Amino acid sequence: MCVVEPWPAGRKLAGRFSRAGEGAWGGMGVVYRATDERRPGQVVAVKFLWPRDPDAALRGYRTPTPQELQRFDRECEMHRRFGGRGVPAFVHADLSPPRPYLVTEYVDGDDLHAFLIRNRPTLSAAACAIVPLLEVLGRVHGAGVVHRDVKPANILLARRDGVLYLTDFGIALPKDPAATRYTNGRTPGTIGYMAPEIHRGERNPGPEADLYSVACIAFQMVTGRLVFEAGHSDYDLARLHCEERPPLLSDDVPGLPSEIVDITDRMLAKSPADRPPLQLALEIWRPLLPSPGDPAPRPALDPDPTLPHRAPETAAAPLPESPPTGPRRPRVHRRPVGGPTRSALRNLCAEAEIEIERGEPGKAVDELTAILVRAEQCLPGAVREVQGARLVVARAQLLRGETASAGRTCRDVARRLADASAGTDTGELRARARLGAIQVMTAERSPVQAVADTWLTLAEELASWPGPGPSRQTVEFCREVGLEVKEQVLDARQDEVSPALPEAIRKLLDRLPGPA
Repeated sequence: MCVVEPWPAGRKLAGRFSRAGEGAWGGMGVVYRATDERRPGQVVAVKFLWPRDPDAALRGYRTPTPQELQRFDRECEMHRRFGGRGVPAFVHADLSPPRPYLVTEYVDGDDLHAFLIRNRPTLSAAACAIVPLLEVLGRVHGAGVVHRDVKPANILLARRDGVLYLTDFGIALPKDPAATRYTNGRTPGTIGYMAPEIHRGERNPGPEADLYSVACIAFQMVTGRLVFEAGHSDYDLARLHCEERPPLLSDDVPGLPSEIVDITDRMLAKSPADRPPLQLALEIWRPLLPSPGDPAPRPALDPDPTLPHRAPETAAAPLPESPPTGPRRPRVHRRPVGGPTRSALRNLCAEAEIEIERGEPGKAVDELTAILVRAEQCLPGAVREVQGARLVVARAQLLRGETASAGRTCRDVARRLADASAGTDTGELRARARLGAIQVMTAERSPVQAVADTWLTLAEELASWPGPGPSRQTVEFCREVGLEVKEQVLDARQDEVSPALPEAIRKLLDRLPGPA
């Protein structure tokens, strides 16, 4: 049993909950902070299904309809299924009249709407909210559910540790076409964050609708304003979301990474089919997260979503071993179910390379990018295949003008393969990653002398490889990058490069197999 605490009227509790007697309204219910009598001292959140009705005789509340009760039952089920990892954990529920209620973990903090009123986060701090939000939605979508009401008021940031929680599954809907709907007419939601297909009356929107909402939140966090301003009527706002080209992040904040500008713009596409996979958005936002040990943001944020990412990485203490009580079964390490196979990864790489050769990276490249995280989890022994696939994606990123992403990918692959020996397949893959990083340096117009010195070092290594030497493809790639470097050297001012540099590049190009 839960007991609502007798809070002094008027005092505010951080977060969505109020110390005032009325609690805090959310959707079709009202939420209180309470204590759980079964667990003394345990603070919980209690949401009552309490529809408002100004014409009702008793305090403006009315009895829930059977449909509202079924919808609330589904919300309780969502907390049972998803609670505990980015969703407030399920504690208890009772759907009996007169007041059905749901008890969940209590999150002491602020919703993202209140947070943004007081704070203007940096791009890195914004990523600390966008990445975990996408991760939670990836888990929800993977279970066949669409949230349908992703907005700042339904996102909580815990004050103690900065962890993000997605709440209010009141209108969440399984993607199964046979699933029963418990909302009448148009899908409810918040106009400023609703996808165009929902504005147009789509009754069964897909996960892409949630992705559109995340893009609206990302836009607001980075620019400080909504995609389309709220000064319009609801009708005009809906029309703008359906018909008007959304502004670019860079229109408001010049100098942002091009890949962040691009992925946000694609997530705001009018057609669900034109929006990128959720995993691709994760791949692009993740590199912006701070690292363990990084300094706190200035000015300070309260709550601070960067805390989970800045916290020092510490190894968990080993649990004490229990004495054996019988024959111990052997431990079997199973590959995660549902991930890509080596064959599927190779086939998708081949399709992506065809798109790249045509100069039109498209669907295959996006699909390859989306499965890479899962491939690393499911194929721990396929280092060469997975890292090779990442380099294919890097080539596509460079072709699309996403040079920063391409550079990060190439450098990360080279770092992961740092122990690979010359003359081996993985050593050759590392050489290609380093060549890709040099190619990015030329595209970004890095200092010419530094670019040339980096290429000279790598080309010298390849020219001295043991055995049959590197493959023809790697040599051709090295030659291609070397010619790009040589062109930059010849175009550089005399005070930018060493006078001996052009001759040194020519000699190394001559030592590589193939025409000079």
